[in-house]
Amino acid sequence: MKWHSSHMFPEEAAETAKILGAKKAMPIHWGAFVLSDHGWDDSVERFVKASEKLDTEVITPKIGETVYLDKYLNYQEKWWQDIE
Repeated sequence: MKWHSSHMFPEEAAETAKILGAKKAMPIHWGAFVLSDHGWDDSVERFVKASEKLDTEVITPKIGETVYLDKYLNYQEKWWQDIE
C-alpha cells in the first residue's frame, strides 16, 4: 500500500478542514519519527502555511501534551522551530 492511499498531504488536510467548515484545525501524527527524506517538521510547516492561506486557525500542542479545547490559545506557538 502506498502512503498517499491512506494519508493526506498537509495541503489536502488544510483544504479538508476548510471544506468541513472547521474554525480550528490540529495536525496529528507528525514529528515523532523521521520516516522520509524531508525534514521532520516539514509536514506541520506546510499545514500551517496552507491553513493560514485558507484563514483556518491551527492548534499545535507539543508532542504528548494534553489539549484542553476551551484553552486552545495555549497551543498556538510554533514550538518545533526552537528545536535543532
